[in-house]
Amino acid sequence: MISIIKTTPSSISLQINDKTLKVLGESFARGFGSPDFIINIGSIDTWEQPHEEIVVTENEKKMIVQYLLDELTRRKWTVIAE
Repeated sequence: MISIIKTTPSSISLQINDKTLKVLGESFARGFGSPDFIINIGSIDTWEQPHEEIVVTENEKKMIVQYLLDELTRRKWTVIAE
């Protein structure tokens, strides 16, 4: 199961089972026609300590991006991934 554990203007930290991951991105002020957050797909590559030696697979990466798009949209964020 995936859950968001922290958001900052430049990242979203996720808990996935026993591993954590920080997804980098960029946030923008709401209401000016820009997205609220842009997910940097390239930042999804390895897990955080103590699993930093384990590479995130392509299937895991797709699952993470789709989860973030779905969950943040549900929370009324405008979000894109690139």
